[in-house]
Amino acid sequence: MVTRKNVRILILLACGIALVLASSGCKKEEEPKEPNIPPDKEPVVVTPPDKEPVVVTPPDKGPGVVTPPDKEPLVRPAKAFVIEPLVGIDKVRFGMSVEQMKEILGEPYQVKGPLYEYRDSGFAVFAVNNTVTMVACGDRRSSDSALIKRCKSRTNKGIGIGSSQEDIIKAYGQPSSTQQLPGDDSAVMLRYDQLSSEFLLRSDKVIYMMFRAEGFGAGTRGLRTPGSRGRPR
Repeated sequence: MVTRKNVRILILLACGIALVLASSGCKKEEEPKEPNIPPDKEPVVVTPPDKEPVVVTPPDKGPGVVTPPDKEPLVRPAKAFVIEPLVGIDKVRFGMSVEQMKEILGEPYQVKGPLYEYRDSGFAVFAVNNTVTMVACGDRRSSDSALIKRCKSRTNKGIGIGSSQEDIIKAYGQPSSTQQLPGDDSAVMLRYDQLSSEFLLRSDKVIYMMFRAEGFGAGTRGLRTPGSRGRPR
């Protein structure tokens, strides 16, 4: 038989269970917590120039993808300038100082003594006593030289790499002298003393040009310039 005492116990148990269920139902669901990532393990976002951001995982923290910024090329894009015999190249005039030259042409690729090499555009400037005295363009050693391909400059009469002997004569008349280079039947040097200029052709195509300041004469013919054979003639 169920006594009054047992009924009271059952009622108390039922109330206790109801209270527990009610309190648990009233609690708000806890929002998920973000994982606590130590600073030294957090991914790093790297944005190389002109590229989408990429995620880089720090060393020893797992695999990652790294896209390094593009390296600056060793040479700049080739530029085409106008060369005028006895005058200079672009706005650089024979007689200017090296400092004035750099203000116009920028810093050379490298400097070797009196030679200021602008290899990216296939030419070099020669300076004596800090004074611009000569410009050489192209390469006299090989028809496949990169200097020849980069030399886009032409004279104010349109003569440049690839011009023929006929083109030169039409522009400047008959040369002061014509010399077949020893050991190379396809190579010929045209000299114009009145212009202090020389044009070297191989297989009837200009591959090398030299322009000197007036009065800076034939004594420079053996000068070591980029693309020269490096021995006096």
